[in-house]
Amino acid sequence: MSSKVYYKNLDALRAIAALIVVFYHICIRFISPVNNPHLFKILSLNNNGGWIGVYLFFALSGFLITKLLFLEYEQHNKISLYNFYLRRILRIWPLYFLSLFIGFKLYPVLVEFVYNKTYVETANFWYYLFFVANFDHILNAIPTIPILGVQWSVCIEEQFYLFWPLVIVLFRKKYFLAVFSIALFLFYFFSSGLSYSNIITAYYSTIPAFICISFGAIGAYLFHFHKNGLISFFKKIKVFPKSGFYFLGGSLILFKHELSDGNKLVEAAHLIISSSIFTFFILDLVLKINPLLRIHPPKFFIFLGKISYGIYLLHMVPIVLIMTFKPIINLPVYVNILIVLATTSIFATTSYYLLEKPFLRLKKKYSVL
Repeated sequence: MSSKVYYKNLDALRAIAALIVVFYHICIRFISPVNNPHLFKILSLNNNGGWIGVYLFFALSGFLITKLLFLEYEQHNKISLYNFYLRRILRIWPLYFLSLFIGFKLYPVLVEFVYNKTYVETANFWYYLFFVANFDHILNAIPTIPILGVQWSVCIEEQFYLFWPLVIVLFRKKYFLAVFSIALFLFYFFSSGLSYSNIITAYYSTIPAFICISFGAIGAYLFHFHKNGLISFFKKIKVFPKSGFYFLGGSLILFKHELSDGNKLVEAAHLIISSSIFTFFILDLVLKINPLLRIHPPKFFIFLGKISYGIYLLHMVPIVLIMTFKPIINLPVYVNILIVLATTSIFATTSYYLLEKPFLRLKKKYSVL
């Protein structure tokens, strides 16, 4: 079995997930749902782009990390926790802490310089330092500066990384992932999903995110241990039924708010369905049974996938800068959009080559595959 855990199609999907989040935040800040309702609905994916992009990242992370751990255990009959955690640190921490420096230090200085007033930030630095920023959102408040409003999902992934390799080490039976995900589903469905008091708690809680990550992990389990069965299953699904499935699934995802209407039971069920659809699509991409999915994605999208971490963490910087200077320089909406896209690309590319790539080279020294 090949030890290489790299799929070009998933790089392209990662790029799409990042762009979905970027366009959602562009819509929230610059496009009025009253004055431009059609443009707002299209670019924001019916006001669902934020959670769709983030939960796609969650499913992808669950799939790739779990696949990597299975391969490591298969080849070495053990999992090096030291190497695993060090690889995650080298990949996640440099840009993460740079984004915190921008949000907690640089931006307040800019505001005080431009407007000559003291800047007050509601975000608690200690929550961010210890990778529990999502609980800061729940227990305290949404950050004053949106630059600090995206790190919560990175924190949830770090929380997942903290215990997931231990799960693989301690419970080596192949069926454990399925049992674990079912247990998570039952916990969420009968406890958290029914008792959340507000949308903030529901959105930023660790448990719903773990549900989606676990579905991605289940996909990795099926792909690793039952690949032939998966291939046989996907081959049996004709193009028309599969197209119908994606159309119906996409509709369920895009019309989340209309379908749930605040009903906690429906929202819990919607999370399970959405996570299943994301995982199904990931498997469809890596198996390449569908002739359309065998087409190599454009190199541009593969590159965007490589810099997607920077796109995600840094795209709020130009958005916030435009908002900060709006009272002084009020630009047309389309100009703001172009500035955000161009500046985000520059920031993410610079970050990838000057900050992330040196650590990625160091990370390879601790690779076990």
